[in-house]
Amino acid sequence: MSVRSAAKRFELTMTDDETPEITGKPANGAGGLQGLIQSLQAHLNPGHRTFSFDDAELARLLRHMALYDEGGGFEGRLHRAFRRALRGCLGL
Repeated sequence: MSVRSAAKRFELTMTDDETPEITGKPANGAGGLQGLIQSLQAHLNPGHRTFSFDDAELARLLRHMALYDEGGGFEGRLHRAFRRALRGCLGL
C-alpha cells in the first residue's frame, strides 16, 4: 500500500507591473505556452494579485521558463511576470 502526501501549495504574489504580463493579452491557440498562459489567467486571484500552485503546476511553470529564454511573446511574458516572485519563493 502506498501513501501519498498532499501536494504543497506555493503562493506567488505579483506586483502591479507583473500582473499585466499574464492578464494583459488573451492567449489564443493550442500550444504548450498558450495553454500555460490560459491556465495562469484562470487561476489568478485578481483582488490579491496572487497565484497558488501545487507541485505539478509549479513544475510546469519552471519547466517552460527553463526551456524557453526571455525572448518575445509568451516566453518573455512568463519571465517578466514570475522571475522576481520565484526567486523569493525558492530562495534563489
